[in-house]
Amino acid sequence: MIHTTGRIRGGRDRRGFTLLETLVAIGFILAIIMVAGNLLDDLSDSRRRTRDRLEEIEGSTLMLDLLAARLSVATSADAAGASGIVGDRISLRVTGSGVMLSRLTQDASLSPLVDRGSLEFEPQGDGLAIREGEGPWTMLIPRVTAIRFRYHDGDDWRDSWDSGQDGLPAAVEAAIWSRPWPDDARASWMPAPMTDPIDFADESFDGMAEFADFLESDTIESEVAADDEIPPPDRIRIMSILDPNSATVNPSEAGEPPSDGPGGGG
Repeated sequence: MIHTTGRIRGGRDRRGFTLLETLVAIGFILAIIMVAGNLLDDLSDSRRRTRDRLEEIEGSTLMLDLLAARLSVATSADAAGASGIVGDRISLRVTGSGVMLSRLTQDASLSPLVDRGSLEFEPQGDGLAIREGEGPWTMLIPRVTAIRFRYHDGDDWRDSWDSGQDGLPAAVEAAIWSRPWPDDARASWMPAPMTDPIDFADESFDGMAEFADFLESDTIESEVAADDEIPPPDRIRIMSILDPNSATVNPSEAGEPPSDGPGGGG
């Protein structure tokens, strides 16, 4: 009679893994997968935050440099005789001596001595946009929490300016907040964020008509920071304008180029 045993030659056991051993192995594998997934998520988030921060820094630096360059040749009137510098706390248009690049490529005979080029800054969506003359808007800073322009009249700061009435300001301040404020507060001078309207004719909103007045609100309520709670800006620059009280010759009314130099105007 031949007797069989559970062992093969060499004394090794032929039986498989027990249920407990299988569950432990599966647990270890799942733990490794979860740790690896979390590491990949953290790496992806870190790269995204770094990219966003670089975009904010580059956009803010470019915006301040472009504004400073335009203010260095600012004029109180544009080529049509309208106000050269018009702005409030969130938007600003600056006209200066020189030819816009978009026009220079169309007409090489334009002279920077008699022509005027303008730059305009305005918040759009979550960021800050810029345009040259009447050209298209281009997003300069993808995300900003707040933007603020102020104008110095020689004695104090003002929240708005019109060079057609007041001449050129003595200086312009541009402040940019890129990072969120504490408690998700927002600046009182910034437009309130908008929400998409809800279509209550959609069948998915059946039974919610009684909440229509509440849900159709156009704005998201958020805390408005008081003046003494405003955090310091991430970027700020004060740009002086030379000879703000000198007279500017309007190119549309004069037969020769204006005599004022960079920063001149009245």
